[in-house]
Amino acid sequence: MRLRVFLVVTAVALLSAGCPDGDDDPPTTTTSSGAVTTLPVSTTGAGATTTPTTSPTAAAVVLRPDGLGIVAIGATMDSTIAALDAAFGPVDESGTGCELAGPDVSTVRWDELRVQFVSGMFESYNVRPPPGQPAVLDLETDAGIGLGSTVAQLEDAYGLQLTIPGLPPEFGGENFKIVFGGIGPELYGTLSDTSAAGTVTAIFTQVCE
Repeated sequence: MRLRVFLVVTAVALLSAGCPDGDDDPPTTTTSSGAVTTLPVSTTGAGATTTPTTSPTAAAVVLRPDGLGIVAIGATMDSTIAALDAAFGPVDESGTGCELAGPDVSTVRWDELRVQFVSGMFESYNVRPPPGQPAVLDLETDAGIGLGSTVAQLEDAYGLQLTIPGLPPEFGGENFKIVFGGIGPELYGTLSDTSAAGTVTAIFTQVCE
């Protein structure tokens, strides 16, 4: 049985006509979530309008039960990979996924983030470093919980939304579940141990990845 879960631009734009040094570089602004917005310089004369373009950055990726902030569960495989490539660079690995998800299942990995697709759609994700490797992406939930956060921090961040253990007994007791909106969706994770000093070792949206 599979348990499914599911930038106020602060800008200072320096625009000057006929700069003495002839600098033609377009101005940029940085959003509160880390995405960089480039404001193209008009080359069609006064009064011309331009359309900002936004590229996601790693800081914009947030661990949520319904997706990763810049891309939601249910998005196409192509759009998901394009968004995450823009944030993290080219994929590190691709392969098969959870056999319980069906016949058309695949995964793509960027460092500790592994994303699973079923029938060409973003279905789930798992944040866990490969064996012997450190976590390097600094991925966190909206409440600031990520790999290495303590059980005490989990409890402070989520209160009654948090259950430890959060998975059935057959998964052992060193795990948790966070419920959003009362009845779902949910985030799951594993712990080094369940003491206040225990730490988060994985975060995922479904048990079988």
